[in-house]
Amino acid sequence: MLKNQKFILDIDGDDEIIIGLVRLVKELPDHELFFHINQLNPFQFRRIADLIVPGQYYTFHYPRYQAFLQQNQTCVQLISNRASQQITLQDAPVLFTGEEEKKHLLPRFEEVDFLITTSEPIDDFSVILLPDHLAFQIQEYPLSAEDELYHLIEYYE
Repeated sequence: MLKNQKFILDIDGDDEIIIGLVRLVKELPDHELFFHINQLNPFQFRRIADLIVPGQYYTFHYPRYQAFLQQNQTCVQLISNRASQQITLQDAPVLFTGEEEKKHLLPRFEEVDFLITTSEPIDDFSVILLPDHLAFQIQEYPLSAEDELYHLIEYYE
């Protein structure tokens, strides 16, 4: 005899992710910032392959740094909000293409220097120590599934 079965779909888990926003006190090279971050933390950030955003006229490269937190088995990435490199794919036939030459992952937050993402959905970024004299407190920011950045982060995870 067959019994009725219920299937429960977990659709709430993919609706939103929380990222951290890092603003620096002053502009400094990435290698200097990560030297200080690596001195404060038991884990080490290392440069990994850039996050690449292709466009119609330009391809933008965003530096990424990754560390693995042993205590909670989580991979943490810091992604530059500002493109470090742009490659021109073709000359634009019109003056205003909608693709700016200075591109940010979060265009509404141009003052943000880095985005923090994690492999596990944690809302507490306090496990990552940032130098007080170089960075402000990490701000949490929700990304919904409608945001293009949400899908980029999912792809690169």
